[in-house]
Amino acid sequence: MVSVVVQEGRAAWARLKKERGDFNDWVRVGHALLEGRVAATRGGRFSAAEFAEWMRQHNFNLRPEHRAKLLSVMANLPAIEKWRATLTPLQRQRLNCPIAVLTRYRKSNLQPGCKLHPHHDPSVIVQPLNN
Repeated sequence: MVSVVVQEGRAAWARLKKERGDFNDWVRVGHALLEGRVAATRGGRFSAAEFAEWMRQHNFNLRPEHRAKLLSVMANLPAIEKWRATLTPLQRQRLNCPIAVLTRYRKSNLQPGCKLHPHHDPSVIVQPLNN
């Protein structure tokens, strides 16, 4: 039996594929993916192969970069939602893709003298070294 979270995530993904979705739809997909990650964990070990199979079975054919950024968004969702509340309605409407949301969120929270590390998780901000 498919959970309500996964059903809502699949419906949201269908809207997003037709370019009719919004940030809330991405969040619904994110919640479904988090449930899929739990389903792909056995004995405390995550199986990427089982997760890939779960996504295939549930028709979540996201590009890897969207999936990775969406999972980063989900890991920081309360802070991102708080930040989004400071945006204008038009800005919120335009910023709905996880890649754009995460990029703008990081830039808006970057402290002077800090930089984003180009090869690590995009939600991680690297502090400068004090020489």
